[in-house]
Amino acid sequence: MADTETIHRYDVRVDKDLTQLEVVACFDGQVPGVLHAGSRRATGFLQSVAVRDDTGEGTIRRRQSRLFTSSIPESACIDYVVEMNADDLDDRTNRFTDSFRHVGADITAPPALWLWRPENLGPDEDIEVAFDLPENVAVSTPWRLIWRDNETSIYRVGHGSMYWSAVVAFGHFDVQEIQVAGGRIRLAVLDGNPRAQINTARQWVRHAAGAVASVSGSFPVPEAQMLLVPVAIGSNPIYSPFNDEEQADPFPFAMITRGGQSAGIFFIDQRLPVSDFVNDWVAVHELSHMLHPFMGNSGAWLSEGIASYYQQILRARTGILTAPEAWLALHKGFLRGLDGWSGLTLTEASRQRRKHNTYMQIYWSGAAIAFIADVELRRRTDGNESLDTALGRFQECCLPADKRWGAREFMQKLDALVDTDIFIDLYEQYAESTEFPDFAPAYEYLGIVAAPESIELMDTPFAGHRDEIMSAGRPAAVNRPKDKAR
Repeated sequence: MADTETIHRYDVRVDKDLTQLEVVACFDGQVPGVLHAGSRRATGFLQSVAVRDDTGEGTIRRRQSRLFTSSIPESACIDYVVEMNADDLDDRTNRFTDSFRHVGADITAPPALWLWRPENLGPDEDIEVAFDLPENVAVSTPWRLIWRDNETSIYRVGHGSMYWSAVVAFGHFDVQEIQVAGGRIRLAVLDGNPRAQINTARQWVRHAAGAVASVSGSFPVPEAQMLLVPVAIGSNPIYSPFNDEEQADPFPFAMITRGGQSAGIFFIDQRLPVSDFVNDWVAVHELSHMLHPFMGNSGAWLSEGIASYYQQILRARTGILTAPEAWLALHKGFLRGLDGWSGLTLTEASRQRRKHNTYMQIYWSGAAIAFIADVELRRRTDGNESLDTALGRFQECCLPADKRWGAREFMQKLDALVDTDIFIDLYEQYAESTEFPDFAPAYEYLGIVAAPESIELMDTPFAGHRDEIMSAGRPAAVNRPKDKAR
């Protein structure tokens, strides 16, 4: 990316009751003819919009998720007011990224509802957002932090799609920085009853982030937002959609968003001890998504597969599971994938996963493909290359990723980075197949003998590769330029 020369500046004033945003948008050069919001619902929250200019020239028309401007002088700014009318429906998934939501005394505010902006930015163009905050109110964003003091926080939005999900939060929390190898996490814990313990959160976030950083020796992105949303109320039970049976769970729901930069949003049962969070698979799974770019609906089998594979082996590498426990967990995952097979191809199952509930198929067939690729890379190179090294080199060349990657494109890039054809061959074999990936040859090579509910690890000439998969291995060093904008 070229050195940024064109900066559009947005000054955002937040009222003390966290109900309203007053925005002044000033553009470097001519005011765009059309300003966009990421959600069609945004116009319902826009209370007023006007041209700030002494001449009084120019008009603004609203239509769905667009503001049309005409005859506005180049030097003009646009003032608008957004009412943060919270939608408090008990929906923890999509509507959380498309609604203003109260979390105790705090509020979440997706940029898609209030950031009216040019739809696309050139390589030398960016948006700078400065927040004027009331006393004792903080902001958490997924954007790159440029400056922060007691009164103002300034961020650069970057070049990711404005339509990718993102969440900004305002409230009476502290944004704490957690340093991890090669990066940092900006952690915000929202209000809850009972309140979440920040020290507990720091421990499990640091542990999960460190596990993911061990893949390459460096955290996949230089900085990431981490937003924790406590959902337990008093002593009421909290149940998780991740489990087949009703049982208390530290993470009732979690997701990675891609708008701005990669960010983790974790809904937590804040009453549980730190060991429950550290031992669970969800945080490692979700943060493993930062190892790869956004691949859209049709590539969900690959993105979820990579995360499902690493959720097991990284917990072995950090001592949460023994190696046999991790191999058994991976094997049981493959069996769940076989049991959940829909008869659809992987690509089609990914596109229709909600309609046909094909989650087990896409998660664990993708994990099997990641496993097969990892083993084959180690076999062909006598352990000098692996899925770790391939993803480490992708991290160095291509993360953070501002564009959507296709699954085929990503697999081809991994091949180019480790000089093989393993990934594209697996793509061609399975992306449009209705067959579950054949992991038996990889088992035989590694000396894994499996039964329906157990495995046995045999001594073989290549058992060393099996052991290396579950150990820290030899991560590929990632070199990043230092961030000069501090």
